Amino acid sequence: AEYLTKNTSCDMIDINMGCPVQKVVKAHSGSHLMRTPELAYEVMRAVVTHTDRPVTVKMRAGWDIDHINCVEIAKLAEKAGVSAVAVHGRTRGQQYTGHSNNAYIKAVKDAVNIPVIGNGDIRTPEDAKRMLEETGCDAIMIGRGLLGRPFFLQKVDAYLNGGSYVEPDYNEKLDLAYHYAEKLCEYEGERNGICMMRGMAGWYITGLPHASEYKNRLSSISSLREMKEIIEEYRLLIKNFMEKQ
Repeated sequence: AEYLTKNTSCDMIDINMGCPVQKVVKAHSGSHLMRTPELAYEVMRAVVTHTDRPVTVKMRAGWDIDHINCVEIAKLAEKAGVSAVAVHGRTRGQQYTGHSNNAYIKAVKDAVNIPVIGNGDIRTPEDAKRMLEETGCDAIMIGRGLLGRPFFLQKVDAYLNGGSYVEPDYNEKLDLAYHYAEKLCEYEGERNGICMMRGMAGWYITGLPHASEYKNRLSSISSLREMKEIIEEYRLLIKNFMEKQ
C-alpha cells in the first residue's frame, strides 16, 4: 500500500478477496482470505492505515455454500475503515459455474453503511437494472460481460438513463477489435501484443456471420498487419452477406 501510494498515481487501492483461481488460493490469497476473517481484518486494517487513498475490497459470497460469510467480512471491512465493498454473488467453490445470487449482495447492502458494489452475471443492460433493483446496491461492477464488448458500458448507461440502447454494427465491432490490438501492441510490443490478442480477438466477432472460421484464423495471427488483412476480408464478407439478405 505504501509503495503504490508513493510510486503511482492510483486513485484507490483494491484488496481482491474474490479471486477463485487455484494458484492464488494456494498462496492463501484471493478468496482464501475469506476462510480466515481475523486475518482478513488485519490485512484490511493494515492497508487502510498505510495509505491516504480510499481502500476497497472485492469478495465473493463465501468459500462455499456451507460457509457464506460475506456479511461478516463486509462488517469487518467497514470496521477496518474500508471505503466500499464489491460483492460477487457466487462462492469460491462455484468458480464461474451456476448463477450469481443477488440475495447475497442485498444481505451485505442491508448490513453495512459503506457503499456496496454488486457484481456477477451482468451480461445485458437488463441484468444491470435487475441487480440494482433487487439488491439496492450503490453501483455495479461488470467483469466478463465486457470481454470483447467495450461498448457494453455505454449500452448499460444508456439503458439505465433512457430505457433503450443501440447495438453497435459489425463495422464498429471490427474497428474496436483492431483498435484494441493496436493499443495492446503499442503497450506490450507487437510480438507480445499479438500473442495476447490471439486469445481475445474472437470475442469481438461473436454473433456475427461466419464468425467461427474467422475466430480460428484470428487465433493464429502473427502480426498486426495480418490481423488487419483478415479483418478487412471479413468486413467485405459480412457486407456482401448482408446485401444478399
